[in-house]
Amino acid sequence: MKARLVHPLMMAPGHPDFVPGKKGQWLPVGTILEHPQAAGLVEQGVARCADAECEQAVRITEEQWQAAFKAYGPFSRGIAMEDYDAYHSGEMVGYDPETGDPIPGPNAPELEDD
Repeated sequence: MKARLVHPLMMAPGHPDFVPGKKGQWLPVGTILEHPQAAGLVEQGVARCADAECEQAVRITEEQWQAAFKAYGPFSRGIAMEDYDAYHSGEMVGYDPETGDPIPGPNAPELEDD
């Protein structure tokens, strides 16, 4: 069963290219994974089916997939659910690691000078 990634995915220790102790091991968008549970990645919005076997195993509608795909991006980046709309609209791109305050995105509202 095969699925093609539509979001980057952290490499699991069982992956043949995994290097123990190395940080930042991500599989890029477009990577095709062959795994008996590849349909689960599709149902989470992380991947799309890459073969007929995966298509037959997936148990969600296209609308459900779209919702999962949209939610996975901010979820995987640690965005709080109440900030998903701001993240998707480009008002914020994440959180400052020191203060926890939102980091303004390209569509952040302009602050007025007092």
